[in-house]
Parts: sequence; structure tokens; C-alpha cells
Amino acid sequence: MITVTLINAQTVFRGTVIDQGTNEPIKNARVGVTNQGVGVITNEKGNFTYRKYHEVIDNSSTLKVSAFGYKMLRNDVSAIRQMINNRGIIYLQSKKEEQIIKEVSKKVAVFWDASKRPKNRDVESEKAFLMDYISNNSFSEISLTIFNETIIFKETYNSSKNASLAIPSIIDAIEYKGFSDFGNIKYQEIDEVLLIAQQKPIVGKPQINQEIPFSVLNLNAKEAALPFFKEITIFTNGIYHNAAQSNNQTIISEDKTIEIITGVVASSNKEVNYAMVVKEGSIEEYYTDQNGFFSIPAVSGDELTIYSLGHYPKKIVITDDSFYDITLATKAEILDEVELKGTMSKAPEYAYDEKSQTDKVENGRMVPIRTLYKKDWKKGVGQISEIINGWHGVKSGVGVDGRTYTSVKGMCAKFLVDGIEVPAEAINVSAMAIITIYAPYGSVLKCPARIVITTKFHPDIIDQKLRSYGIDPLKNNNYTEEVENLNTKAGTYFQENIKTGTIVSKGIPLQNVRIFKQGSLKEYVSKGDGTFSLPAIKGDILFVKHLGMYPKTIIVTEAENYSISLTNKAEMLDTVALEGQIKEKSQNQQIETAYGKKDRNVIGYQVESGLSRFIAPTDTDFFTVAQKLPNVVVDLDTRTVFHQRSAGAIKQSPMLVVVDNVPTTQEILRIIDPQTITSVTALANLAATNIYGSKAFGGVLLITTKNNSSSNFNTAKKDYTIKNNDYKEEVPILNFDAITNNFVDSLTLQKSIKIKFETYKKLRSNNIDKVDFYVDMALYFNNIDAGVASVVRSDFAQIIGDNIKALRILAYLNEYAGEYLNAQKIYERILELDPSLPQSYRDVAAIYQETGEFEKSLELYINMLGDQIKGVDFSSLEVPISNELKRLISIHKHKIDFSRLPNDWLTINFNIDVRLTLSWSDPKAPFEFQFVDPKKKFYTWQSSQENQGANVSKEFIVDDADAGKWLVNIRYTGQEGETHIPPYLKYTIYKDFGTPKEEKLVKLVRLDAQLDKVTLDSFVY
Repeated sequence: MITVTLINAQTVFRGTVIDQGTNEPIKNARVGVTNQGVGVITNEKGNFTYRKYHEVIDNSSTLKVSAFGYKMLRNDVSAIRQMINNRGIIYLQSKKEEQIIKEVSKKVAVFWDASKRPKNRDVESEKAFLMDYISNNSFSEISLTIFNETIIFKETYNSSKNASLAIPSIIDAIEYKGFSDFGNIKYQEIDEVLLIAQQKPIVGKPQINQEIPFSVLNLNAKEAALPFFKEITIFTNGIYHNAAQSNNQTIISEDKTIEIITGVVASSNKEVNYAMVVKEGSIEEYYTDQNGFFSIPAVSGDELTIYSLGHYPKKIVITDDSFYDITLATKAEILDEVELKGTMSKAPEYAYDEKSQTDKVENGRMVPIRTLYKKDWKKGVGQISEIINGWHGVKSGVGVDGRTYTSVKGMCAKFLVDGIEVPAEAINVSAMAIITIYAPYGSVLKCPARIVITTKFHPDIIDQKLRSYGIDPLKNNNYTEEVENLNTKAGTYFQENIKTGTIVSKGIPLQNVRIFKQGSLKEYVSKGDGTFSLPAIKGDILFVKHLGMYPKTIIVTEAENYSISLTNKAEMLDTVALEGQIKEKSQNQQIETAYGKKDRNVIGYQVESGLSRFIAPTDTDFFTVAQKLPNVVVDLDTRTVFHQRSAGAIKQSPMLVVVDNVPTTQEILRIIDPQTITSVTALANLAATNIYGSKAFGGVLLITTKNNSSSNFNTAKKDYTIKNNDYKEEVPILNFDAITNNFVDSLTLQKSIKIKFETYKKLRSNNIDKVDFYVDMALYFNNIDAGVASVVRSDFAQIIGDNIKALRILAYLNEYAGEYLNAQKIYERILELDPSLPQSYRDVAAIYQETGEFEKSLELYINMLGDQIKGVDFSSLEVPISNELKRLISIHKHKIDFSRLPNDWLTINFNIDVRLTLSWSDPKAPFEFQFVDPKKKFYTWQSSQENQGANVSKEFIVDDADAGKWLVNIRYTGQEGETHIPPYLKYTIYKDFGTPKEEKLVKLVRLDAQLDKVTLDSFVY
């Protein structure tokens, strides 16, 4: 192991900035490191803490410290390394008064984000702002860069006049597509920077120079993007421009081509109320009223889709007409009439009962009601008061104390959100769907008027969404609970709360059940007692999946705890027997497989044995095996085994263990070698007591060993290359060219690339959030058109967000395509999101070798092997990391600062004949990987062995081994569809690894599609 001091892959240091002349702390000083984005600002005491856990320093890194009225301090990488994990004192020299005078900006760099447009982006207002910005300043040079994941356009103009003439037509011609890579924001010899963008980037960080003001124009920004852009402008003394600023007022103009389209939806001569109307390319939803009437902003050529329960969806294309009469066809298979009570049939009427002094809702009361829909709201506002002020006698505004004051026809009003009284300041405008204004009735109460808000989380609206997804409405779900008012201290109405629950089957707790939320890629797992917890809000949809059980869909309500019961796909017998050896009834017994009828002997032990699914050749601990057994629950804290039915009892009873017909205690399980076991039978308490009496009340675990004796349990490590590993299987070869599904099949029928691409775009609209769709499409197009494959990967990147499993898959796709620079950006993003995972650092170090960032790669390897990254344990990756560092030295010795390495590392003659590496996207993906050597001896490894699922990579070395043909087999040991995101495996084989003759082949395979063992690869050694 290498030990190097004063270096770190994490850039973390702290200190104090002090005036060199007065020894007084300097407030608001800027501390940054080149190429690491936004730095930090000192507090009132001059203190700062610089934390960039995911950033890597190299010999080009420079520490820069600046403050107004002081000379800039610059130090090279050696000063940064001395400060790592230490506190330093930084002294700045004050400038003379005449040096402080700032010259007028002469050169400006403008960067225009041309990634796929958000639906609310107002390009005309952005263009108008840019033209005013240019014409109001006398710039000697203006550079315009238009970018998404690449630079689309770049030009420099030598005057404001020339720029004003050329830029408008260039902006009008922009095609907005792809995703944002802010790594394209680079500049030299510039006095000022202006960025025009709507959202945070998917990858990349902009070049930040604290000496150069970096301003941002950001209209209609989502709340999540505001801190990102404001942080840049504050650190660089730039200006943040948005639509709400009075000093740079920008009015978001209405698109003159957009009109309000109206129509009526009917079926069987009856109007359809509460039908959903959606415009293609938009996630905003519109609904018909009780008369089937709807209105929606649209332009000629827009495509509308209408959804309603019990009807086939219908698509229409907008023409020059302004009114549409739409008829929906009833689904033939829906026979029963579904009655939707209280669903938009009539708005409830509010009244105040003066006698009881209570609010009440009555039918027939003549109370004036006014309703506002989203189309009526003022655009570009973030507070409820800005939306309702001026409507139907409403006056609403924010007072000097920060509170919102609202009245209707001169009388005070309360706000009710989905039936709960909420302060106006706590209302999340983005979650609102409908606003209803109730005029005051009587004047006894202080606030008799009501502003009633229906959110998109309201049961009626959720119900309609579920129907559009094909989910039937719930039965027996009348709401009868009494819950406390929502705590709005945090300032946001819709807050996630921790929801808990228990998952059972026939009253028995279920362990390792997977739960995930619709619209989220994060999964949660139940514990040994069946309990789970996860953050959720009312209206969230939970999907619950478990091996052998029918999946279940749950809708989150206000309840904090849930009891979920799953149903077996097939009734489980009281006795579950897993035989490790096959009893031959005939010499040539035929069985059905996915590849036709095969001789049972040919299939062999590793495929057909029920026990082989649960006992891997490398398992040495019986409790690891027991966790996989059906109907068996393991308490890992006490290392005790229970039958599932007993685990649900008030007083749990451990299982009786019987080994080779000899009853014993569970202590034997601590020393028994799983490799000696030939069969395991789990008896439930009823069947067990019938055989063994009351001592078997908790069930019985029957174990039979090879020696049929419990007196000689071998706990030593098995030598799998010698014993019981004769390979007799016939396994089909995985044909990557033949991997097709419904996505790809529809493309293969088309002949031209253009038509294939148009077909892909149509398919994407129905599969926009399906990870396997993008993977299949990217792999398909990668073989016929690299440009289209790049577009598919770009589309995939737009929906990923911060999901690490999906990001890994995207990185694999880019590596497979040879797009190493894009893969690097994604791996850097993963490291930023999860700096605690050792694999994140290794992936970045390895990809740096592919992109030529050799110094950064060296920095990471030294720090990983030198244990310099605090809080991260690299011991499980030490061998592959060492091999990768040796490769870096062997091939690129003269491109790195090798003076930092020990001499014995520089003289090595490194060469590995064959190196295989596995990387998989989901740490919990269960699969087995098998080698077969030329002598037909096999070795099997399982992913579950890898540090309890913490790592997602494995290295295998074939060096000085038997000559001949080697096979590489793979089998998924879980079930297809167990996870929300399918697990993928990246398989890489190197020949002559670490030499100039090195060859590399990358394959990408969906793991859960390999339920039957297949040959992934073969090579001749």
C-alpha cells in the first residue's frame, strides 16, 4: 500500500482571511480553486470552510483568494495540499485607493443555454433583455456561445451595433434539444459574463473566476434552480436577473399565436365530466366540467389526448377551428357502471351558520361562487396573493410584517387548502389546481369569506390521474379519520412525512419486500419484522413487490402507519423441501427449458437443483443461505432462525434443527458448512409438531449432509477448482444481435434511418420514463447510426435527475459507444452525489485514463491507496485499484508526475494476460458469474458476496493459466421486474492489460433478462 501525506482527492480545508496590515479579519473575501466551480465566502470573523468532496486537485490547480480593496492572492497546488484537513491563515495586502477604481467593462461573453426548452421558457423576453443589455452598454467585444451538451454556435462581434444586428436572427433559428452541460462555459480575457438559462445543468460546471462578474438571466426559474444561479452571482459579484426584479423588469409576454381552444367531450350522447385533456409535450392537465366543457391554450398543429375512465383515449390535432366536439368510445370490457360520487358534479357552497357559529356547506344556499383555473392565473408569480388580487372583489397583498392580508368584498378571508385551514404564506403555488372564492355570508366572524384551494393532490384529482393510468378506483375508502392540522412552520404546505407500516402475508411479517414510489427511482426494503419507513406525502402511489407474491399498489393518505397484506401467487405448502441432488428416475429424463426439451443430466446440478438457487459454491455461512430460503426468517442480531409463521406470533419460537435425522440446537448452524448440505426442508409448526412434538412448535429445519453425519462439519474454505466442479452443462450463447423486444421490433421493420428515428420519437412519448426503452434504443442505433444513438442517450439524460442507478446505466452506454468524455461527466456527477461510496472514486479514476486526465487519475489512485480520503474504506478495492494504477504507470509513465511515486513502482514490468471486470448498476442485483476453464472445471462467484451489496464491481484475473478455450457464463438469481429500474451489467475484457498491445471489449447486458444461465463470452487463452 502507498502512503503519501498532504494530498487528498477530496478538496477540504478551512482557514481565516486576515488583513496583513491590521491583523483584522476580512469579511466577504472569496476563496476558490481553479476548475472547481463556485468557491466560498468568509463570514464576519473572516473564517471559511471549503468542502468539495467530489473534486480532484492536480498540478494545474491554483488557490485564489480575493476581497474588495485587496490584492488577489494566488498559490499553486502545493499550498492547497498543505492546507488539506488543516486550518490555515491567509493574509491579504490592501490596495492603494487609485488601484481600486474599476474600469468600465469592455468585453463580455454571452452564453445561451439551448437545451430542450421547458414549457414555460419565454425566449422572446430573454432575447429582448439581451438586446437591451447590449445596446445599453458600449462593449468593444461581444462573444455569443450557444450550447447544450455541445457548443452549437460561437461568434465574436467587435461592437454592440454589429452584435445587435446579427444576434436576433441567430436566436430565432435555435433548435432547442438535448441536455445542458455547463462545462461548455469557458472564456478568456473577458471583463464580464452573462448566462441566459432556465434550469440547472445535467452535468458539468461553468468556469468561475471570482475576479470577473458572472451575471445570470433566469426567467420563470424553478425553485430548485434559484440557489444554484444565485450562488454563482454572489460569489463573483455578478447580478441575478429575473422577471420579478423591479430594477430590471422583464414582462413575460404572451405568445400571440396561442389561442384558447374550447370543446365538449361526450360519450353515448352524454357529456363526460372530469375527463382529462393533455397537450403533447406538456405535463399540464386540463379537465372537463360537469357539462363536459373544457378550454385549453393551444396552437394549430398541437396534439391533444383525452382520457376518461371506461373510455378509450382519443387523440385530436388542433386545426384553425376554435371549438371541438369530441366523442369517446366506451371500452367494451367494462360492463358495470361506475358511479363517481362527488366528483366535480357541483362545487360545494359555503355558508356561515350564525346560530351555531360554525362553517357549514349546504346545497341550495344562494352564495356567490367564483372559480379560477390555471389558465386564468397571472403568469410568473410565486405567491397566492399575486394570483387572486383583483379577482371578484378580492384584495390581497403582503404587509410590512411579511404576512398576507386578504379580503373579499371588504371582509377578511381565510384560506382552506384541500379542506385544511392554512396560512397564505405556507401555500405552495406550484401544487394548486383550482381556486374557488366564496363571498362572505353574514358578518359575525372576524373572517367570514373563504378562499378554497384544490390541489393536484386532492383525492378527486388523484383519482382521475389513476384512471388515466389504468388503475381502478379504491373501494371502501371513505375518509373517516380525525387528524391534526398540518404543521406549516417550515413555510411549505406540502411536506414529506415519514410513513411507516408492516407488510405481511396471512398475518406473517415479510422481510426484504421492495417498496418504491411512482415517479421516483428510489427503493425501500422491509425489515425482518416486516416493518418499513419511507418519506411520502398524501397522494403518492406506492408499489410493493416481493418474490412469490402478487404486487400491490397503495395510495398514501394522511395516515402515518399502514398495514399491507400480500397474496401468494401460489399456495405455499407447509413443507418446503429443497433437494441438492437430483434423483434419477430414468437415464434420459427430459425436461422443458426456455430453449426446448433438454436431458436432465445434461442440464446439470448448477441449473436444475432447487438448492443451487440458494446455496452458492462460495457460501461458507449457513445464515447467509437461510436468508434466501422461502418461509424462513433470520434475526441477524441473535443469529436465530424462525419459520415465517412463527415469526408473526406474539412470542416467537425458534425452529428446531434436525441434522441427518438427529435433533439438535441452532448452535450447529454456526459451524455447519453449506457446501456439505444436500437438502434442506422447512416444516411449519403444524406439520412439525405432528412429527417431533411440542418442542417443534416453532417449526423444524431438516438438514441432510453429504456424509449423513453431523459430527464432521468442515468450516474450512473450499477449493472450488478441485472438488465437485466438473462442468457438464450445455448453455446457450447470449446473442446480442438477437436481443429484441417490442421497442426494437417496431424499428427493424423500417428501412431508412430517418423513418426509424421518427418511429423512435413516437415510441418515446409513451415510454418517456422507462429506462429499458432508452437502453434498448441506444444499443440498437449505436450499431447503425452513432448520431441518432447520441440523441437517444441525450433524451435519457433529461429524465434521470439524481438517480445514481440510472446515471450508472447512462455512463455504461457512453462507455460502450466510446464516448468517454460524456461518461467522465456522468461519473463525476455520481461522485458528487455519493462521495461516501468507494466505487464512485474508482470509476472516476479509471475514466480519467480514457480521457487523458492522467494527473487527476494519479491523484485519485494515490489517495485511495494511501487512505487519504477520510471516511471512505477502499480495502475491498485495493487489488483492482493497484492494478489500474500499475497500468497508468506502465502505459503513461511520461505523462504523469512519477516523482510522487516510490521507486519500486516505477521499475515494475507489468502485464496481465486476461483481465475481466464487472460493473453493475444496482448494488442489490443478485446474479452469479461463472468461469469454465479448458479442462471443464468451473468456478462460480455471486454478487451477494461483495461486501453485502456495497460494491458494484468485481475484477477477475486469468494469468499463467491453462491454455485453451474459456467460457464466461452468467445467470440472474432474482426475478424479472423485481425493481423499478432494471439492473444492467457492464462486462469488460482486457487482453495484454497494461501493455501497449492492450485490447479491450465492452458488453452491456440487462441482468434480469438472464433468468436462465447463458454464455456471456468466450476467449482463447
